[in-house]
Amino acid sequence: MPGVPMIPVFQLKSGDKIASKFVIGKSQVSHWQFAQECPNNMNTFPPGSVFEIFEVNTMVPPWVKAYIPDTHNTQFLKIAGGELSTKFLLCR
Repeated sequence: MPGVPMIPVFQLKSGDKIASKFVIGKSQVSHWQFAQECPNNMNTFPPGSVFEIFEVNTMVPPWVKAYIPDTHNTQFLKIAGGELSTKFLLCR
């Protein structure tokens, strides 16, 4: 799986790519801090799936929004800073 350890949210920018460390699917996302803002009809993505960040919030609580692959940028995940650092790697 390509990637380096996740850097703090405030160092991320739009266009950065992140790769999942684990399976990402509806059942996993349902436990996330911003689960209510994630798509109800999302597919399951295997470890190593690449997501592209398009919005970064560095205020408390920090979070990013990242497009779900192969959805023509119509679906995304909102990922809290703590979840980002434990579930994703930064792609280089």
